Amino acid sequence: MTANSAPGWLERTFLYTFGLSGLILLIHTGNIWVQGPQLVLLSPPRPWFGRPTRPTTARPGVLKEGRLDMQAHAEVMQERVDRMRRVCRKQGDDISSPKRVGSAHTLMWDTAHHLVYCPIYKVASGTWTTNFLRLSSFNSDLPKWQRFAKQRGASESTARKMFPPPKGKKKQQQELDRSTKFLVVRHPFDRIVSAYKGKISRTDAKPRFYRKLQKEIKAEYSTNQKAIEEGVPPTFEEYWRYLIDLTTGLVAPRDWRKVDCVQAFYSVCVPCDVEYDLILKLESHEDDTEFLVRRRGLAELQEEFTMWKHKSSGENQLGDYDYYVYDDPRRNPLPELSLQLGGVRSTTEKGEEEEDMVPEDKEDKAQYKKSLFGQLSKVQVRKLYRNYKTDFDMFGYNITEYLSYAKAIEETNETIGSKTDYEVHKTEEDEERSTEDEDREEEDEEEEDEEEYDEDEKVANKKNKNKKEMKRKKAIRNSHSDNS
Repeated sequence: MTANSAPGWLERTFLYTFGLSGLILLIHTGNIWVQGPQLVLLSPPRPWFGRPTRPTTARPGVLKEGRLDMQAHAEVMQERVDRMRRVCRKQGDDISSPKRVGSAHTLMWDTAHHLVYCPIYKVASGTWTTNFLRLSSFNSDLPKWQRFAKQRGASESTARKMFPPPKGKKKQQQELDRSTKFLVVRHPFDRIVSAYKGKISRTDAKPRFYRKLQKEIKAEYSTNQKAIEEGVPPTFEEYWRYLIDLTTGLVAPRDWRKVDCVQAFYSVCVPCDVEYDLILKLESHEDDTEFLVRRRGLAELQEEFTMWKHKSSGENQLGDYDYYVYDDPRRNPLPELSLQLGGVRSTTEKGEEEEDMVPEDKEDKAQYKKSLFGQLSKVQVRKLYRNYKTDFDMFGYNITEYLSYAKAIEETNETIGSKTDYEVHKTEEDEERSTEDEDREEEDEEEEDEEEYDEDEKVANKKNKNKKEMKRKKAIRNSHSDNS
């Protein structure tokens, strides 16, 4: 090409492409860009899912003072652990499974903070797997509001992979000995309500396996042919009968593998093998969490974390957290985004487990639960209670509230054999008395176990004392013989 000739098509293409790229770069980094139908001239752009242009705020290094009475709460925690260990001594090998301790699917091992945690589905597992990510350097190169978004790989499966068990039984035992081992539980029947609400009563339940399970339950336990043909989800009563049949006779942890969503706590976390130091409860989760955080000095978890990210309605899927924002407002998520997604800012830490009952008001939640258990008879409530009795005994729950919601007599189309109303009433009264007798017997047995345990401990201490005294005397004799 000569000095006076016009540029060819190749040169023109290069110049146009280079010029357009420069214009796009200028618009992206400068003070002029298009937002929707408007041309914004003054406001600078807000970065979206890109690397931060400056380091994020440093994590706190000093633990704040809390409002909890640590000494009183330590006694509560010790009572829970003592109860768990009494049940383990009573049931022994029947509910033990040592192989599960080293499984990658049982525990999460944070060897840096010496924490060992057992996630249980539908019991704040999403909250605590996210807390483990917060304790790590997960996505630390991203702005705070992006770190724990699903689009950035923050999930339970990711957290489990990041905290695998140490290799070898010896290392695992060493880590168990020096770590704080904990799990989170809730009332077993509340967990069943949560599973029903999230997986059985929804026609759009995910994964699809649950939609198939709904049809199977409906076909087996419903007499309404029209509802079966129309694909109506099972009622709570139908799901309850399904669980009674599925869990009857299950004792060993391996037997519970066929139960989805609501396996017994002891079958998932094998407490008799792990010997947990702390038992957190969803009913007192805030206080229990504060106790653990202050006891272990986990300053990172004292940062406010007020927006839950696992809600299925969509507003939190981008990690839109109240606290996880920058001082410079230009670096934060666009407020219009939350509105577009139907988002509403939350002021308390909530998990899916606490939001699964549609009504927000506590009274409405209680009414919702009452409406579900109103479909059941007291006989049905007790039947499933027996199947989960180990969990009830181990973690200190009872069924008094749920029996008050249930029907006194079977009012469904099905009958209990050929029993009359009088016989049904009599059966329920007998069962109630037998349950009370069982509870009294268990209390007596627990007291006897404690006495035996204390007696055994005294004998063992006496033997050890005698052995030490014999060793001391032997050492004196040896020293005398050496001197002579």
